[in-house]
Amino acid sequence: MNIKTLGKRIKEKRIKANISQNLLAEKSGVCRLSITRLEGGKHIPRFDKMIKLLQVIDMPISQAI
Repeated sequence: MNIKTLGKRIKEKRIKANISQNLLAEKSGVCRLSITRLEGGKHIPRFDKMIKLLQVIDMPISQAI
């Protein structure tokens, strides 16, 4: 999966869960700017941060790879 597709899936999952970027940042420990860049297909956070982010939006790792 490419980074743009990943970002789009994460954004869709976040919106479906009714979670703002700010709340996702707070709960996952990933800064909001990183989330914005991830959803825009420009950045992937470190693995440990990505795992926390996926847990907050209840997205299996298998959907992120």
